[in-house]
Amino acid sequence: MRGAVATSRREVRRRIPARIHATPLSRRRLVALSAMARICTDVVARPLIIVWAVLAALLDVAVALPGNPYFTSISGAVVTVLFQSLLAWALWRRRHSELAWSLAFLLSASVAILSAFVGIDPEPGWLMAIMVSIAQVLVLCTPPLYAYVWGSDPHRPVASS
Repeated sequence: MRGAVATSRREVRRRIPARIHATPLSRRRLVALSAMARICTDVVARPLIIVWAVLAALLDVAVALPGNPYFTSISGAVVTVLFQSLLAWALWRRRHSELAWSLAFLLSASVAILSAFVGIDPEPGWLMAIMVSIAQVLVLCTPPLYAYVWGSDPHRPVASS
């Protein structure tokens, strides 16, 4: 029976050494450690979400300053602020946070990338906007925020073994 393939769960458990099997106590510890890791990630990631939102607000204010030829209208600015607020809320509440992170990343990165493609004159206002957008990308790519968004969520159903 040594070379036979284990067909039942009981046979598999019998062949695995006892020290590898998880006891209920160790499972509880694992769940507690996982919850503690999630809380630590939340504690670090949420201020980063606030930093991203503040940078987005700074960029909106810079665009709305007088003399900016690219400012379209007040209604466009309001829609932009509402959309960025929705992204920040989705990141904060973990509601479709992967989609919100992806959109925030694309919007933040697009300012610098499109400015390079269009060939904007190196004016101080544009350089500041590019630096703020790069700072937004860097904040979004920090490991705690990335893990907060793309990590496993304890509230989501997980397939049991």
